[in-house]
Amino acid sequence: MTTRAATHGAGRAALNSALSEHKAFSTSGALKATEVNGATRWDSGRLYGVDLDKFGEDLTQIVYIVWSYATPIAWVTRDGEVYRVKGRFSPTTSKHQGTLYLLGG
Repeated sequence: MTTRAATHGAGRAALNSALSEHKAFSTSGALKATEVNGATRWDSGRLYGVDLDKFGEDLTQIVYIVWSYATPIAWVTRDGEVYRVKGRFSPTTSKHQGTLYLLGG
């Protein structure tokens, strides 16, 4: 089940909870998260450099991905490692990346 969340207002509590518990969520905008079970192939969106390399290394161990538009901006692996993308994209994605402190790790 996917939780409805928001980056502000009443839906912010749902977003905070979903991120901290690594649960799937969607917003009315471009921010969402999915639960996966060790993908073998996944769209890397606009990742580049060390972020793209790390995504490829972790791919089969990923259990949770946070997306901004079609680009992963953070993920969690089976062993609980949290990776936050270091690259910057649009102003909106930068705002989304600012919410990721709730992922832990």
